[in-house]
Amino acid sequence: MFEFCCAEQLSLVMYIAAWLRGVEALQFYIPVLGVTFSECYAATLLITTLVFSPICSLMNVYLSYQAGTLKQTKLSEQLAPGILLGLTLLLPIVWAFLSRADIMNTETRWIYWLQGIIYSNATCRLIVSQMSSTRCNRWSWMIAPFCVILPAVYVGALEGPNEVLVLKAYTVGVSLLHIHYGMCVVRQLCDHLKICCFSITKK
Repeated sequence: MFEFCCAEQLSLVMYIAAWLRGVEALQFYIPVLGVTFSECYAATLLITTLVFSPICSLMNVYLSYQAGTLKQTKLSEQLAPGILLGLTLLLPIVWAFLSRADIMNTETRWIYWLQGIIYSNATCRLIVSQMSSTRCNRWSWMIAPFCVILPAVYVGALEGPNEVLVLKAYTVGVSLLHIHYGMCVVRQLCDHLKICCFSITKK
């Protein structure tokens, strides 16, 4: 846990440095390693994400199993959240690679925003289902438009300015849906706890 807290603090310092001095502030050379600091940091993020996070997750599952506190005992139920989260990460990347409008380079912020919002919504829904001890969703209607968009991009029916327009409209749409979902969750929690939003006093 301490290592992850340190990594988060380092990330915060890096973002502030890049904001104050520009990305050039992170491009200094580390002679001992023969790489720039930003390359070293990117490698560290990849290693911790692909190696240490799964190890910690498996350890937590094992400890929970030993303590008898697992909420889902079937392996299929335990792996189910990974399917939706994997799709929310994979589908925008597939769109970016198939794109004839080269949206990854021309509309980078929009494609990252889309991916981030969809992933955030899936994660929030997973947290709510975990807290309420209910089954997590296997599917999200936020990724349903990919069933139409990806084939249309692949065959060339959606390209150029129209593709960019669909990307922006889709992103704004899922952003509004995510905000609506958050407002509904907060309202339902307030009703359940009989409190006012942004206040801990009872109604």
